[in-house]
Amino acid sequence: MSDIRHIAGLIIFCLLCGCASPAIRYHTLTGTGAADHPAVPSLLAPLEILPVGVPVSLDRSQIIVRGGTDRVYILNNDQWLSPLSDEIRNALEARLQTPVSLTSVDAALPAQRLWLQVRRFDARPGQNVSLEADWQLLTREGAHRERLSCYSTLTLPVTGGIAPLFPAWQQLISQLARQIADTANTPGPVRHCPAGSSR
Repeated sequence: MSDIRHIAGLIIFCLLCGCASPAIRYHTLTGTGAADHPAVPSLLAPLEILPVGVPVSLDRSQIIVRGGTDRVYILNNDQWLSPLSDEIRNALEARLQTPVSLTSVDAALPAQRLWLQVRRFDARPGQNVSLEADWQLLTREGAHRERLSCYSTLTLPVTGGIAPLFPAWQQLISQLARQIADTANTPGPVRHCPAGSSR
């Protein structure tokens, strides 16, 4: 009985002394301001971003990084503010802005939709971060329908530990958003993927 009381006392003591697991650090891809990212041109017509697809292994709260050639580490104390698919979609929506004058429904404007499937979203601390994604720009203008399929591969070098990964990831999202915006703003009737991003 005395042993049980002793163990219980230790547990209570640890709780009172703050002997708990380290605090979780939450991160977002949306960023804090346009000054942190490459300039993304405003869209000339409204664009609807469909739900973003990501590999099942990555669509979680915990952040995943790579080490060596075949090692993967799950960072339980560094987590996304929302699932990665939502983080990417929210970050793109924040960057791909439509001028207020065009946000009202206008039948004369082409209807645009963006479909995005992320293939890779990797980080190697002290080396680089990378993003690979298939994306389609779907445009409807009157009777004209257009589907443009593109593929983006983006990489940025990073130094240091975990903290520098997040601004680098945000820059990758901004680079992707710029590719999409430049393509969406290209006058029809036939558009082309950015250089080096077509299938």
